[in-house]
Amino acid sequence: VFKETHNPTTDANGIIIVNIGEGTLISGDFNNIDWGSNPHFINTKIDTGDGLTDMGTTEFKTVPYALYAKTAESVSGSVSETQNLADILVISNSANSQIKNIIDPTEPQDAVTKAYVDNLLMEIGDTDKLIAVGYSVQQLLESGHSVASLVSGGASISDLVAAGASISDLVTAGASISDLVAAGASISDLVAAGASISELMEVGVSLSDLVAAGASFFDMLDAGVSIAQFEAIGVSIPDMINGGLDYERLRGFEYGGGFIFYINSSGSGLVAAYPLTQFSTWGCNGILIGETRKDYDAGNDNTTKILSGCTEDGIAAKLCDSYDGGGYSDWFLPSYHQLSSALSDLFEIIEINTDVPYWSSSEVDSNNAYAVELSWYGSVSEVEYSKDSDCYVLPVRAF
Repeated sequence: VFKETHNPTTDANGIIIVNIGEGTLISGDFNNIDWGSNPHFINTKIDTGDGLTDMGTTEFKTVPYALYAKTAESVSGSVSETQNLADILVISNSANSQIKNIIDPTEPQDAVTKAYVDNLLMEIGDTDKLIAVGYSVQQLLESGHSVASLVSGGASISDLVAAGASISDLVTAGASISDLVAAGASISDLVAAGASISELMEVGVSLSDLVAAGASFFDMLDAGVSIAQFEAIGVSIPDMINGGLDYERLRGFEYGGGFIFYINSSGSGLVAAYPLTQFSTWGCNGILIGETRKDYDAGNDNTTKILSGCTEDGIAAKLCDSYDGGGYSDWFLPSYHQLSSALSDLFEIIEINTDVPYWSSSEVDSNNAYAVELSWYGSVSEVEYSKDSDCYVLPVRAF
């Protein structure tokens, strides 16, 4: 079937080693031997100088037959089969005790699946590098990477929102409000996460959406939203109070043609206008108007009484009654207690002169009326002035 010769040299021990099929060909083709057809034998002869000496014949055993699977004798037609390591190791998840476990490897020789390697990488790898090589935000979140590490690692805010990352964590991690809104984060979640109301409004979130999302009324007022803007979308002061706003916090806010200096829990209150620039007398010196009070609710009633009992032009009560600031026509000269409260509460909010007292609508007697002096540091004191003295005038109205 096949014949060849070798011319080897012995080693120091007189041993020679040759590889069958690598000698000088005499006949046949080693690569074309049909190992499966019949038993095969090897005959060896050595020429020591006196001709060939027959060293005997031996049958081929196991090693050559590794080139030909015995089971292949019964196979006919084409064979298509795909196996992976998990298929091969399906029996007891091991391979002759050499590979012990491919799912949770513990020994140096243990093999692992690609899924195991991927999961391990996602657990211990640097977030930015994993993002760079294509691991998804969803995969990294599920494997325990923090939202902060994903944001700093350059993950897309849109991908993070789509993957269900906590909006609160995103805000804390420094994701921009504009990116979060553009990515579709809900306004309610952003408000709950403490997102800046100013920033939300700057990126186009409407006041109606902020109210619907439960944003704090005070935070919205503090961000520059006016009470008038709330009313334009149908939200009244009582609505704000009912929505959790501490009504006392509305003191000093501009509203109704002036600035709020008094408000109660039902949402009613008083506003003071900027002080009028001209001086004025109280009017009707020597005439007792009578029944004017100093009480907190007395200003409008006092003004009506003054106008009924005193016809002089240019007096303080008439200046207030004719004032139309903010488009309102129901201004009046405040009572002593209303005036004191307005001056002390609004001292740091509106420009209030302190060099001359301010008239109240509260009368002392036929020749004098109560005025209020305001110190340069904001304290108020009661003074009795002659009705023909010149004082400042501060119009007030109720809402």
